[in-house]
Amino acid sequence: MATFETSLYAEGEQRSDFGLADVFGVTYAGGIESNGANGYIRVEHETNHPILKGLEGTQQVVSTARHVNVRAVASFPNPPLTRIPTYPIDPMEQIFPRTPKTDIPEVYLRLLNERSRVVYFPGDIDSTFADGLAPDLALLIRNSVEWAMNEPQPVTVSGPGILEVTCWRQTNSMTVHLLNCTNPFMLRSAYREDIPIGPQHVTIRIPTGRTARGVKLLVAGVKPRVERAGNTLTVTVPSIVDHEVVAVDFS
Repeated sequence: MATFETSLYAEGEQRSDFGLADVFGVTYAGGIESNGANGYIRVEHETNHPILKGLEGTQQVVSTARHVNVRAVASFPNPPLTRIPTYPIDPMEQIFPRTPKTDIPEVYLRLLNERSRVVYFPGDIDSTFADGLAPDLALLIRNSVEWAMNEPQPVTVSGPGILEVTCWRQTNSMTVHLLNCTNPFMLRSAYREDIPIGPQHVTIRIPTGRTARGVKLLVAGVKPRVERAGNTLTVTVPSIVDHEVVAVDFS
């Protein structure tokens, strides 16, 4: 998955084309444009694409701040997201879309083979989300990552609050780091206070051919409650102040 100017630069120098153009299936057409204050993305529900999951009933979402001009060199039929060009923000009687529907893709999705999938957004969807925190953009990013992976996540976490989750797999173990980011200053330089969260339910997919023989919470120093179902473990972490580590040993 890639966005915006990914691979357009090499050591600070702009390339004539994307370094990953053959992977994206699009070529750089020159220039970067603002999508404008009233630019939007149209949700094409008739495509029934998985990246639209959770947007049922939503006709359009806020656009990215900018986009790279691109030209498709591969086939991209029926894009699930298309561009609604920007229109005036005033006077009041002029605030309406001049072109409510276009065939300009806002995402390029490719199936290279049965095991390889590519998602490319010409817009800066990630930085636009970081600036404005629009939940629809976060949902599109998440859905796109899951579609590109095309397999179950190795770890999922459900529970209150905001966590940064990192999973490490070693030869005979897995560790899941849970960093508590729940704080009004989470996107700033310093935290105001630690805000404990919990309980968290951590579901871990055990690698094929391995058996979990022990689970421990390394920060709390205790053995948690564990539920087993097939090749998955669901570990209950009662509370996290700042950081917790779920350690699973294999046999």
